[in-house]
Amino acid sequence: MRTSKTFYIPIFIFLFYGTQIFGAPEIWLKVLYSDLTYLSTSVQIYRESNVGTGYLLLYDVESSDGSITHNGANAFCDMIYSEDTENTTWPALEYEATYLIKIQNKYCKIEIDAYQLPGSPDITITYISGGSFSSVETPPNYKISMVSQGDWSPKLITVKNNFSDGKLDIDDSTHYNVSSSGISRSFGSPTFPHSILAYDNQTPPDNYKRKFQNWTKPVGSDVNLPVEVTAPSSSTATYTANFLREFNINFENKFVGLSNTGTMEITTTTTNTVTLPHSSYPVNEGNPISARALYQVINGIQYTFSYWSDGTSNYYTA
Repeated sequence: MRTSKTFYIPIFIFLFYGTQIFGAPEIWLKVLYSDLTYLSTSVQIYRESNVGTGYLLLYDVESSDGSITHNGANAFCDMIYSEDTENTTWPALEYEATYLIKIQNKYCKIEIDAYQLPGSPDITITYISGGSFSSVETPPNYKISMVSQGDWSPKLITVKNNFSDGKLDIDDSTHYNVSSSGISRSFGSPTFPHSILAYDNQTPPDNYKRKFQNWTKPVGSDVNLPVEVTAPSSSTATYTANFLREFNINFENKFVGLSNTGTMEITTTTTNTVTLPHSSYPVNEGNPISARALYQVINGIQYTFSYWSDGTSNYYTA
């Protein structure tokens, strides 16, 4: 009797999906003279701040080439995670970010959406000296797009404290030993707003603690330590952080044969009778503080006021 056997042979079918294969995405920049020859000039790239205020300079050291370097462009870069092009002009740019490209006195704004796998298409941006930007996306409607352009219109912003050798912040940078003339920065109009920050309770080399009062701005003032700087209507603007010096005032009684003890009446915002010795009183310059010597009896001995002394002069009013 013959026994039949059934063999099951696995069949593997390779499915090829209709995905078009491209090289990794790049941004190509053509910087040209008006006669369409290649122009070597400084190119700056700004990135939108992660803290929500304006744009910060990202790359400032590179220039476009005076001739074609790659793919018909004279400046170019990759996108992060897909760096496959050699000798790029700048390090790779990030996805989900907005950038400004500044050339001469013009700029264009590009937006890069969510991460695209290598194989996504490119964008070519052309700038003609003295003219404007244009872009060609390959293929159209890609996630990298040029959304606007315009004049750079620089604004000179000066930020300072009302004393020397203090510190302050401009955007994400802390500056130390700032002179009384402050720090000046030139910002293009499309990079605004920027942020500045004053530091309360700082003590410069003169050893007076500084107490923050307010910012003096081109229009009005602001009592907050951090301040948003908007583009001024004029070409320049100054922001000054105003402080008062803090003085530590000590009051003592001096009795014959006794150390600093007893009581004294001290008036700052209120009047209080305090027992000595007492810690010093911090007082901002220009603000009042007063003390009154009191008649008192210590160990059965009566003491009446004689005079005040500050170590230099004597004062005979209690």
